[in-house]
Amino acid sequence: MRYQWHCSSCGTTENQHKHTVFCASCIKSRPRSLPWPRYLAALRRFRDAIANGLKLEGYDDNTPGNKSTEVTWGLCSHDPALWPDAQDHIWPYSFTSEGRSAPNYRSKGQMCPFDSQRDDAEADPSGCFYRCAFFQTRKLRAPRPDQAEILARYDALIAVAEGRTT
Repeated sequence: MRYQWHCSSCGTTENQHKHTVFCASCIKSRPRSLPWPRYLAALRRFRDAIANGLKLEGYDDNTPGNKSTEVTWGLCSHDPALWPDAQDHIWPYSFTSEGRSAPNYRSKGQMCPFDSQRDDAEADPSGCFYRCAFFQTRKLRAPRPDQAEILARYDALIAVAEGRTT
């Protein structure tokens, strides 16, 4: 049986763009990063989950070929409950059809509350593991933030994002 190709963004089986998992239309039109209104929605969703008792956990998988790092209270989480909207994923069709959770990349200034550069409006969120208040407590010489501090950090990021989406 031959595999039926589907665009990983819209699900169409037509017009596959050369060397990608996207159709010719989606390769041109899909967002390359999380739009500011979607970033704001994610911040509010995460903040609500933390305020309602989401447990703080994290892991750093260094298995060769399987690098994965996540913190439940951080925007690096891939939990589908915290990223329930297909439009927030790199591969929206794969999210809805296969449950593949891969949130879109964030743009400059779209920081995580664990990032030590979160107050820099021009900071690049890429590489945040090395600035992460969960993983880098010794390097940053600071204790891991507790729930109250993380909620306050979310509030500050929400205020910034609200200013960017209006």
